[in-house]
Amino acid sequence: MTEDVTPGEAVGAPRVDAQRAQGLQAGDFNRQTNVFQVNRETVARRAVFLPPRHRVTGREQLLDRVRRELLHLTAGEDVGPAVLVLHGLGGVGKSSLALEYAHRHWITEDYGLAWWVATAEPVTVATQLGTLLAAQLEVDAEGQDAVAATQAVLAARTDPWLIVLDNAESPDAVREFLPPAGSGHVLVTSRNPSWYPYRTLEVPDLDAQASAAFLVSRTGDPDEASAAQLAEELGHLPLGLEQAGAYISASPGATLASYLRAYRRRRPDLLGRGDPAGYEYPIARTWSVALEALSPTAAGLLRLLACYAPDDVPLALLLSGGTDAAGLAPETAAVLGPLTEDELALDTALATLYRYSLVRTGAGSRSVTGADAEVPRDGRTVSVHRLVQAVVRDQMPDRQRTAWEHAARTLLHRALPLDPEDPAGWPAFSALLPHLLATLPDTDDHLRGAARYLHVCGDFRGARRVLDRAVSGLAGALGSEHPDTLAAQVDLARTLFALGDLDGARRVLDQVATTRSEVLGPAHPATLTAQANLALSLWHLGRWIEAREVLQRVIGGLAQVLPEPGPAGSTGPGGGPADLAALGDLAALGDLAEARLPLERVLPARLRASVSDEPLLETGAVTGLSLADLTGLGQARRVLGRMERALEQALGPEHPSMLTTSGNLAFVLMGAGEFDEARRVLERLVAARLRVSGPEHPATLTAQGGLAEALTVLGERAGARRLLEHVVSVRQQVLGREHPDTRTAEANLALVLAESGEWCPARQLLEQVVDGLIRTLGPTHPDSLTAQGDLAAVRAGTGEWGAARELLEQVVEGLSQAAGPDHPVTVSARENLAVIAARQGA
Repeated sequence: MTEDVTPGEAVGAPRVDAQRAQGLQAGDFNRQTNVFQVNRETVARRAVFLPPRHRVTGREQLLDRVRRELLHLTAGEDVGPAVLVLHGLGGVGKSSLALEYAHRHWITEDYGLAWWVATAEPVTVATQLGTLLAAQLEVDAEGQDAVAATQAVLAARTDPWLIVLDNAESPDAVREFLPPAGSGHVLVTSRNPSWYPYRTLEVPDLDAQASAAFLVSRTGDPDEASAAQLAEELGHLPLGLEQAGAYISASPGATLASYLRAYRRRRPDLLGRGDPAGYEYPIARTWSVALEALSPTAAGLLRLLACYAPDDVPLALLLSGGTDAAGLAPETAAVLGPLTEDELALDTALATLYRYSLVRTGAGSRSVTGADAEVPRDGRTVSVHRLVQAVVRDQMPDRQRTAWEHAARTLLHRALPLDPEDPAGWPAFSALLPHLLATLPDTDDHLRGAARYLHVCGDFRGARRVLDRAVSGLAGALGSEHPDTLAAQVDLARTLFALGDLDGARRVLDQVATTRSEVLGPAHPATLTAQANLALSLWHLGRWIEAREVLQRVIGGLAQVLPEPGPAGSTGPGGGPADLAALGDLAALGDLAEARLPLERVLPARLRASVSDEPLLETGAVTGLSLADLTGLGQARRVLGRMERALEQALGPEHPSMLTTSGNLAFVLMGAGEFDEARRVLERLVAARLRVSGPEHPATLTAQGGLAEALTVLGERAGARRLLEHVVSVRQQVLGREHPDTRTAEANLALVLAESGEWCPARQLLEQVVDGLIRTLGPTHPDSLTAQGDLAAVRAGTGEWGAARELLEQVVEGLSQAAGPDHPVTVSARENLAVIAARQGA
């Protein structure tokens, strides 16, 4: 990669007094050259021819790597010069790198001879390597083979020498010019990566920091933010960076920011302009010859690849769904059909693109020999530079570009797994995700599927970015009242909740509930679902009384709209299993368990048709809102058991919906006092979560916390402590110290410490928890008050009865206002206060 051009001059060979070289036989296994006598004193003199030098940026490690590779090859057992091939995309800076290496090591006298040979025109190579170099060394090869004479001189030299063959097309094109003997190095630059049996080294793009630094240095504009953005747009390609820098430097008043704006508006025009120092042509022309040489199939494949994200395009996966011509334009169908049906056709097309470095092997793919080139076979994952994609797209007429973009979306739709939450499809979803985000419009249903995949995998921030995009796109295209827009908002609220933005989730859900009520009416199932979600968000915000009022309205509404369960074995009006419809019986309990009624697949299909894509914000509703008031534990246990069996049969034992139900069942079992059974369920759940979701996923940590609670009750405090210490550590790393879930885990650990008699550590930890929850949730939030109640109990355990009583009095007063005077948590706090008061009085 060239920098601001340093005035340089071609380094010419000094005149040397060489005598005629005769008598040395130089050759390889297949041929012999003429025989010359060599005067060793003469041929050992220094000689050099190198083009003007341009400084490079961000290549120090690669330059060191080139030196190490050449020295390693020299030290090997192979006889003859060391040959290293620098390969990569046109414009990546292969020639600049080789030239910098040659200049550096000529100046430091690591080579006694350094000679540059341009191989773009094969007919001139013999002249450059033979006639000119022979003349510089004054080798009299009149009437003889000048290349052979020069090779004889190189073979006779005892000091290291360097020959650079720049822009070589293939091994065959320069094989006859490679010196067969001698103690020197041959450095080759080529777009073609296939140079067996010679050692190759790929020249990558610059890294982000070096790219931005180059633009700032090249232009003198200190705007680092614009430099970073422009470098990203240009894919960190050295030619693109130099071309932009040269244009800005030559244009009065131009800045990095103005060029960036112009590039985004007029990219095709700017890619064809400029006079980049150290490069023969600007970007658009640099690749034009290669693009024009492609076969129709290879060109079509490149057009398809230009429609996806640049890196790791999973061709095998995209083509696995077939290329049925239905819905495809004739041009795209004619190209894609053979690529799917004939593996050799795909090999050949990829090999052609690979030979010109227009594609490269994706991460993790194994390369095997294809037609004339090494092509990736395992996974068929290839990458394309973003500027290659840009040039290819820009060269297509509008109609052709539209056809290939449609083909790219069609293949993507066919390859995507049906259920983003099914672990069996996660590897495919992971591979397709970048291309889904790059290819699909904001209104595509699969964009919400991508967010669901990210959410269930624990990438809540990624899910939020996708959902922000989807909500904005749907609202703009369909309107804010459209069901798809509202459904995306519910998904967004669910993700905000997972991120700890409880009030943000509430605001979104309040808007959804209001809109649904206005559009569909207050008794519509979709409206009731939205209100249930809103109630859950209010509960998590500590507004328990409001949450209860909203959810009581939901329960009344659900009792009116749910179909009656049919006979055993029958199905409801919409085809849903009648035994799952028995969940409606829980509405008669007068508690909050029925908040899960509209959840996922548990309702008959007639009701699910309206709300099937809107799971409740907190899938643990049975163990959240309903736990305090649940009066029908036995019935809830039976219903959850049936749910678990039905989901396992329908979705598999490790589907996230199945695992969520198992967690709810374990919570109900503990509420019913069946701790041994709860422990068995939780142990299975933890093992499954570790396999499916990973050790840092919030659902895994929640399951481990539940298991720790069961172990504590069963008296296994040491095991509970180890588990909770792990949960606290991971939550602190993943969510941060201030997240409410982290504070909850810390409080649970403190209680285990207290039960183990470690009162001082328990008190210190609980004091941190209380301070943190007050900062995050406020002093009147029930979670803050509950933590203060725990701290009061620990203070009582250390004999601080007065301080414990005073604190617990504040807790009782706060819970009476937040949850109501008759709420179980308030009643429990009041009972604890009575015990402490009695003990203090005694």
